[in-house]
Amino acid sequence: MADASDLLKLQAEIDALRTERDALISTLERDEREVSEQNRLLMEEQDRFVSRLLEAHEREIGRQRLELDEARTTADRLMQKHERDRTAAARLEEELARAKVELDRMRGERDVARAETRRVQHSYVATQASVERLHAELAMAKAMLGDAMGDGTPSERFQSVEPTPATHEVSRPPRESGIVNRRPSHPRQSAAPRRDTPRAVAAGRRTKESGPPSSR
Repeated sequence: MADASDLLKLQAEIDALRTERDALISTLERDEREVSEQNRLLMEEQDRFVSRLLEAHEREIGRQRLELDEARTTADRLMQKHERDRTAAARLEEELARAKVELDRMRGERDVARAETRRVQHSYVATQASVERLHAELAMAKAMLGDAMGDGTPSERFQSVEPTPATHEVSRPPRESGIVNRRPSHPRQSAAPRRDTPRAVAAGRRTKESGPPSSR
C-alpha cells in the first residue's frame, strides 16, 4: 500500500512537473514570438530609417552636385569675362600708346606751327616796316620834288605814281612790293636824277620865256 501511494505521489509530481514544463515551454515560445516580432519591427524601423537617411543623403548629394555645376558654370563665365577684360585692357593700352604717339606728333606739329607763325609774324612786321619806310621815302621825295618845282602842278602830276596800299603776302620778301616792280633799278640811285629834273625843266622854261640876250 505504501508503494502504491508513493507511486501515486511520484506520478502526481511528475504530472505537476510536466504541467510546469509545458507552461514554461509555452511561456518561452510566447517570449520567442514576442522577441521575433520586436526584432521584425526593429528591423523594419531600421530599414525605414536607413531608407530615409539614404534618400536624404541622395538629395544632399544631388543638391551639392547642382551647386557644383553652378559653381563651375560661374567660374567658367568669370574666366571668360576675365579673358575679355584682359583683352580689352590690352587693346586699350595699345590705343593709349597710339594716342600718346599721336599726341606727341601733334605737339611737335603744334611747336613747328608756332615757330612758323612766329617767323611769319616777324616777316610780316619786317615787311610792314619796309612798306612804311618806302611810303616815308616816297612822301619825302614828293615833298622835295614839290619844293623844287615851286608849285602844286607837278605834285598833282606825280600823284599817280603813289602806290595804292597793297596786301603783301607774308611769304614774299619786303622788296617784292608794287613800288619795286615799277622801279626795276635801285630806288635810291634813281631818285637823285628825278630830284634834279624839275630844276632843269624850270630853268628851261625861264630861258624860253626870257629869250636869248642878243634878241633884246
